[in-house]
Amino acid sequence: MGVTGTVIWYDHMEDGFEDDVTASGISETTQIWGDGNIDNGCAPGTPCSSNEDDILVSGRVIILESDVDVNHPTGHDWNGGDCIKASWPIAVTRGEYPQTPGSLLAGAVEVLDTKKW
Repeated sequence: MGVTGTVIWYDHMEDGFEDDVTASGISETTQIWGDGNIDNGCAPGTPCSSNEDDILVSGRVIILESDVDVNHPTGHDWNGGDCIKASWPIAVTRGEYPQTPGSLLAGAVEVLDTKKW
């Protein structure tokens, strides 16, 4: 996180994307992190016991990790099809490796803003 007070909207692709993540009435699978409201989600790794816990501070690292069954995807995984929006610039890196042989065959890339394509 580059700026304290950054708000992140994480929209899972499995149920379609929101037209406007900042509008009221968004789906339950779209989470809002850093807005000071724990009722609409907290960043993974956050205690999330009070609204003060849902404020992102500069230097914060959020790790999203899930096992993805590429043959039978189910649920709302943290994956490359999701949409991430932020109120301030953030850096996103995607890394992955197969269960066999494990991290011996790993890779990671910078995730770029698709508006620049």
